[in-house]
Amino acid sequence: MPLYRFNLEDHRFIADRGVHDCLDLAHAREIADDIAELLVQHEPELTSAGHAIVVRDQDNNQVYRAGLDEAAVSARRAAY
Repeated sequence: MPLYRFNLEDHRFIADRGVHDCLDLAHAREIADDIAELLVQHEPELTSAGHAIVVRDQDNNQVYRAGLDEAAVSARRAAY
């Protein structure tokens, strides 16, 4: 299974020190979206200043970004 990291990032980042097995990139995106939704609900101040959950692969390449801003949250919610 592919390995991914899920970091909270803006102008700095809070790194996920571990790596997580995901079935594929789509599964990693679902997890990032879930984390983003929980953060928006519990830490609404994160909806400003460009915060996002950034998914990185085992080579540390960014493969997905789940923005925490209101537009990104609205778009994800509309997709479900």
